[in-house]
Amino acid sequence: MREVPQPSSEASGPLVTKAPDAKVIVLSTYISDEEVYAALKVGAMAYLVKSVAREELIQAIRKAAAGRRHVPADLAARLADRMSRASLSGRELDVLRLLVGGKRNREIASALDITEGTVKLHVSSILGKLGAVDRTEAVTVALQRGLIQLDR
Repeated sequence: MREVPQPSSEASGPLVTKAPDAKVIVLSTYISDEEVYAALKVGAMAYLVKSVAREELIQAIRKAAAGRRHVPADLAARLADRMSRASLSGRELDVLRLLVGGKRNREIASALDITEGTVKLHVSSILGKLGAVDRTEAVTVALQRGLIQLDR
């Protein structure tokens, strides 16, 4: 597994910084909640998938030109859900990556040089922040949201 690259924020961030009047629209083949959030956070006016209907693309361009954001309703709902939950800390992401790899608490503790009790606290926090009822659901949610990605 590997951390999801954030091409949207890496590409649009410097552009928005160097050209603050630029109206950036991200057009991507891949959608993850984290990528959408990162792009909007650095100033993108819209986030669309490449399969977007022509009419919606035109609407997004017009909104961006007028200084308004455009995010399709389904993405907006997912983003709102993401915003309502606290972000995972760096250590929680480390634990989550090891969970994805099928590691048990003892193995995670050893790998991160922490106690099993601390691992349990992190797992509990991860479950709460992701709205998951167990480790399996947490891994599924993390993969769906693009927090982590399996190596190919």
